[in-house]
Amino acid sequence: MPSIPASASPVLSVRDLEVEFATADGLVSAVNGVGFDLAAGETLAILGESGSGKSVTAQAVMGLIERPGRVVAGSVSFGGVDLLAGSDEDRRRVRGSGAPSSGCAHANQCPNCSAAGPSIANIWPPNHKLVKVARVAAGGSLSGIAPGSLSVVASSNEADAGVGDGNTSPDSVITEGVVQLRAERAALGTGRLYTIAASVTDLAGNVATATATCSVPHER
Repeated sequence: MPSIPASASPVLSVRDLEVEFATADGLVSAVNGVGFDLAAGETLAILGESGSGKSVTAQAVMGLIERPGRVVAGSVSFGGVDLLAGSDEDRRRVRGSGAPSSGCAHANQCPNCSAAGPSIANIWPPNHKLVKVARVAAGGSLSGIAPGSLSVVASSNEADAGVGDGNTSPDSVITEGVVQLRAERAALGTGRLYTIAASVTDLAGNVATATATCSVPHER
């Protein structure tokens, strides 16, 4: 916490700030018990690794937390005005009057689904075996990835156990982001086209999606 001379009163005072985000797996605590004071002319830098809550703290101080996040405890006082207890109009008025701004070294990036594209474009030979084609991972968000929010699914233009393809199922197996696809296609078709679709949500509520395709040719 920055030191303040005894004669100086803090312009900005944050006490016991707590922020939570609602996720599919329950509540996630993004900020827990943060507090600091800033006097006129002082600058505070908040340091930490990705996902440690730097951006969320700054957003909470400025009154910019939106669903699924919410401030559940604490106080943010600017010039003697409690920004958390006031209305949206009160917060906008204070921000426009010269409230200190907060930020981070990089823009608040949205999450991404990396490596959604398959490592091979065509599966061959069509021997009915499962072939590992991709490993999908989530990252890139400064607010942190919401636990359990990464979703990966695979579909194709042919039935899961169609006639003439060997009647082997399931045609896809996905475990912890690892995508395996069945090396088969219908005998009377033109080839099978798989589509891999991934989505992920970060703790700030941003959603990223990615799609990729992989085929099993009818002939080679």
